[in-house]
Amino acid sequence: MTDKQWHLEDVTEMKSGGIVFMLLSGPLTHGAAGLANSFIERASSLSEAGWTVTILVDVWQVDLKWHVEALVDSGRLHPKVAVRNLYFDLAAQAGLPDGYMESQFSSPLLSDYIGRLDARYDDSNGQVVRYYDKHLYRYFGYVDERSTPLFLDELIDKKRVKRLYFSPGGRLIRGTGYRNESPVWDEFYNESGVVYCRIRYGSDEKVATVTVREGRSRYRNLNRDESLLGFWLSSCFEIGTEDFVICEYAFKFSDLQEFARKSGVPTIYTLHSSHLGPPHGAGAPIKPELGPTFHNAEDMDAIVVLTPQQRFDIRKRFPELQNVHTIPHAAPQPLKVSRTPVAARETGLVVVVGRLDQVKGQRLVIEKFSRLLERHPGARLELWGRGNDEGNIRRLISEQSLSDSVSLKGFTNDTSTVFERAEIALFPSSFEGQSLTLMEAMRAGCVPVCFDFKYGARMLVDDLENGIIVERGDVVDMIDSACVLLDDPTSLASMSKASRVKMAMFSKDRLVRDWENLFFQLSASRK
Repeated sequence: MTDKQWHLEDVTEMKSGGIVFMLLSGPLTHGAAGLANSFIERASSLSEAGWTVTILVDVWQVDLKWHVEALVDSGRLHPKVAVRNLYFDLAAQAGLPDGYMESQFSSPLLSDYIGRLDARYDDSNGQVVRYYDKHLYRYFGYVDERSTPLFLDELIDKKRVKRLYFSPGGRLIRGTGYRNESPVWDEFYNESGVVYCRIRYGSDEKVATVTVREGRSRYRNLNRDESLLGFWLSSCFEIGTEDFVICEYAFKFSDLQEFARKSGVPTIYTLHSSHLGPPHGAGAPIKPELGPTFHNAEDMDAIVVLTPQQRFDIRKRFPELQNVHTIPHAAPQPLKVSRTPVAARETGLVVVVGRLDQVKGQRLVIEKFSRLLERHPGARLELWGRGNDEGNIRRLISEQSLSDSVSLKGFTNDTSTVFERAEIALFPSSFEGQSLTLMEAMRAGCVPVCFDFKYGARMLVDDLENGIIVERGDVVDMIDSACVLLDDPTSLASMSKASRVKMAMFSKDRLVRDWENLFFQLSASRK
């Protein structure tokens, strides 16, 4: 990493036309999966193609720099992609108090709070530490693997009144005040100890007021029409009509709209999942959390979905929308490239990879897996992933007496190796956006058998050519289809080869070309 990606004054010198700003929904982490991983791949692909790309992170993330460096070092994030953080930028902009030199004023150190206290580590959890002043319990701490406190809870009569956060260098950078365990205020400090942002919360724990430091000498309250995100973009960037803003999901629409109107920047909103609520069919209601998205959709420059089927369904529901575009994800890149033929795979190995959740359908498969064992007694089912349904799945395996044939394998970040071993992958999901896991299976030549869920199955799988599609919810048909494939190694090998060929269509070059076409279209509409 270069310092240019972390110091405001250096980054602004890089300003030029045609910058792609990508606003992430949530933190940017080295262990990113799903949406966040596809976001990182898109940023890197555009950067490799010559675009100037800046990732915008608007959540408070003290270890962001470490995660970015890890992403770059691992090759997942292109080194020319800049990363900006709302809180880092506002901290740098706040500077020093008027009349002070840097050596005269600084934020308190962690040691100022706990340096003389007795640290007592919890016997059952080595990350929990309690600090005592003789017999008085002063602070509760939670430490990382280096025993550095991630935060300290200040206690009065054993009740939390304040939570303190520290930088990797040990400086106080955030404090949160509590009353009856509910947050009352947040204050954010730069390394010089200057409060650059203060947030007050109401009794409902929602934000009541936001005060920001404007420049180096004064504060102001943001009014109801302003947002912290909009203030950041307006005060720390020079974004204009030649640039583009891509916002993951449209939850930030109200925050971005006023800024986009004033700056004239084309703003694109993306959907990464189905917009349909239960029962997830074409006539199902819109998910409640996406209601505001479609209420405001006509005012957006562009909405990007992942599959033609989803775009078509949206047009059926909202025929007035002419700004919905389809740009599929590129096929995920494996950690290592292999060409394992079907004959070299583990005979009878069937896998389900994904979050352990009821909507992912693992329990449906377990309930009917004995049907496959009747025809293929040596078959095995591996379930990869973690999730809130793990306990139910374990109990079901035991109840079905399948412990010898069905196993929970836990989480892996190397799904390509899993799919290289298996002959068949099952996808019993209720819904998807565009299943990246399905793409990983096909890229590895592991033949998929999937429900006809919305969305992605029809776009990725050509039925009977590179996989099998069965009616959504028909797990008996899914199991019977797997049985036929295990009976027919020739068809299995043919589909395995065809699945790899199909995934070659979803290249990074195609991803870049699709996004460039949208950029050029939006630019032309502004002229």
